[in-house]
Parts: sequence; structure tokens; C-alpha cells
Amino acid sequence: MVSEGVLHVSVMEVAFCRAGGGRDKQSRVISDSDIATPFFSYLTNPDMFYWCSQRHFTDALPPLRNVTENGAWESWIVYMLDAVEQMSIVTRDNIVMIRALMDETIGRVKTELPKIYSKELVEILFRQPYTKSHFLVEAGISERKTASTYLHELERIGILKSEKIGTEILYLNTRLYDLLSH
Repeated sequence: MVSEGVLHVSVMEVAFCRAGGGRDKQSRVISDSDIATPFFSYLTNPDMFYWCSQRHFTDALPPLRNVTENGAWESWIVYMLDAVEQMSIVTRDNIVMIRALMDETIGRVKTELPKIYSKELVEILFRQPYTKSHFLVEAGISERKTASTYLHELERIGILKSEKIGTEILYLNTRLYDLLSH
């Protein structure tokens, strides 16, 4: 994990320079292939990067400056470990909320549309914030015309909201979208 924190310094330095942080020092890029691990992809995913560089950018500056000016890594590593912990909590909370929303949706569809209910249908509604009849056909849930009917019925009870984009109709899972947007 320490190696990933070292790699993340490069990402943060580039972001800092691009943000016009007033630094004349050229960004250092660490390219040691020994420290490029799958965990680094977690640290550089958009959510983690957003957390580090936007929400808490000013918090990151002192430990980052301490690394680049003094070679003092400890404060940066502590900062990155805190960032990983905070993103883990946010991610866990999002998963819990998505599961609860999915369970609630399963209950609504079972109650209000028992003839079309299947767990697979509801799961498709939660793969992405939007769906389309093609997704249901691809999953083997129904034929195209029946899939369209299912989606219209889900819209009628307020689970989905349709929007025509070009020649295609997309159905937005509004509550999932709202949850993911925050």
C-alpha cells in the first residue's frame, strides 16, 4: 500500500501543476513497474481522485509539498491511508443504500406488477442507472416487444422514467441515479 501512495504522489503532483498551484518545480513521475499494482487502480479511480484532489485538495497540499520539497513521505502516506479509509466507508455506504433500494424495488414490482416480476428483471435495472429493451432481450428475459411492455409498466408505477435519445428510448432508474449522483 505504501508503494501505491508513492505512485499517487505523481498523480497529485500533475493535478496540482495543472491546477496552477503556483509551483515552478517540474512534476516528478515515478515509473517503477514493481510498484504498479492493481491497488493503484483503486487509488486512481475517479471517485478516489475526486476525493483527494477536489474535496480535500487543500488537505493534501501540506503532505504533498513535504514530500516534494523535503522527501518526507510519512505525512503523505498517512494522508493516503486516510483517503483509502474514507473512500472505503463511502463505497460501503453506497453499496448498502443500493442494496436497500434494490430490495425495495423488488418488493414494489412483486406487489404492483406480479405478472412481470423476476429477480433478473430487477437486477438489470440496477446494472446501470439506465436500461433499454435491448438489455432485457440480451439477458433472455423477454422478446423485444415484451421487453418494451415491461419497461413501460415499470415507468407507469414510477420506477423508471423514459427519455427518447435519437431513435432509442432509454429508461432511467431515477432513484438509483439520484443515489449515485450524491
